[in-house]
Parts: sequence; structure tokens; C-alpha cells
Amino acid sequence: MPEPKTTVAVTRRAQFCAAHYYWRDDWSEAENQNVFKACSNRQGHGHNYKLAVTVSGPLDANTGMVVNLRDLKKLLKQHVLETLDHKHLNHQVFALHETYRGKQPTLEHLASYIWESLNGAFASYPWQLTHLALFETEDLFVELVL
Repeated sequence: MPEPKTTVAVTRRAQFCAAHYYWRDDWSEAENQNVFKACSNRQGHGHNYKLAVTVSGPLDANTGMVVNLRDLKKLLKQHVLETLDHKHLNHQVFALHETYRGKQPTLEHLASYIWESLNGAFASYPWQLTHLALFETEDLFVELVL
């Protein structure tokens, strides 16, 4: 009798530090300060972001794993941490600016950027990205779900 096909979800966490600010060039300084408050300081401010990435897929019959956690860690390092860690999002992450031209480096846009980066990197694997949570602080986070 064949084994039932089981889909399992595996989550890996990572963290990185990055700085950003919010500013619209087409607004006056007063408008920027009124809408974005302290986040409009053009020198920026930093966060210790926490990221949780969940991939789902069938168990490999040979290894009993959905994903080798070392492989997932390596992909997170290559496609997220090396790009974002200890960077100023407004000035040093060109791909983020190209993807979200004219938009603020908000938590929502940053999470979407990470999702797109990882989803492309995971395309050749038998598992897929199904959930991403990005925490800016302990009580402020966004989630993206497939």
C-alpha cells in the first residue's frame, strides 16, 4: 500500500538590521513631517527586523525532509541577509528601489520585496514559499500568505 502524500510546512527564522526613512519629494517638509512624523527624519532610523519564512511541500522519501534546513539558511542568507543586513534601505538597496520606484520602504513593501526575492530563488525546488512574517518591532509585523 503506497504512503499517503503529506504536505508539511517548515519555518526558518532570521534577523537583520536596516535603516530607513519615509519622504516624498513632491511634498513639502511640513507635509512629510505631518504624515510620517519621526519617520521623516532624512538621516533615517534603524530596526532589528525579524523574519520568519515558511516553505511547504511533500516529504522527500529518501531524507524524510521537506527541505534541508542548511539549504534554506543558505538561500535566506544569499537572497535576503546579504542584500539587506546593515544597509540603509533608502540608499543602498538598489533592487528595492527598482521594484518599488516612488514608494516608501515600508514594512509592507519590504516584506513583498523579500517574498518576491525568495519566491524566485525557490522556483527550482520541490517546495514553495507559503508564508512570510516580517517583524519591525515585537508588536508590529506584516504577514504574507500564499
